[in-house]
Amino acid sequence: MMMHIPGAGGGGYVDRGDPGTYDYSQADWSTTGSWTDQDLSAIVPAGATAVHFRIQINDATGGTTLKLRKNGNSNTWNVAQCRIIVANEATFYDVIVGCDSARVIEYYVTAAFDWIRATVAGWWL
Repeated sequence: MMMHIPGAGGGGYVDRGDPGTYDYSQADWSTTGSWTDQDLSAIVPAGATAVHFRIQINDATGGTTLKLRKNGNSNTWNVAQCRIIVANEATFYDVIVGCDSARVIEYYVTAAFDWIRATVAGWWL
């Protein structure tokens, strides 16, 4: 379903529908200690300018963080952050992150999580 968001330009938001499973799990987010590319092109169509994620995280250590930003950005002011608030308690986030024309974003994981589950809920064209 596509709905137009007034003032957003382009074609508006596209709801992906009801995927059968998570798109990304713990194994898909490396802990390199640096910003790393995540290619979304297998899910997100050409022409998308931003992606809506539903993210679930859990870890035995409070403060562990998953950060997301548009590929090519170098500053840290426009960064989405998913952080463990309470150890051993699942935390849920809805995150919007810009993507480049190849549908790539960047992420940074501060330490290994017990689990990360991420689903692409939709995108903006």
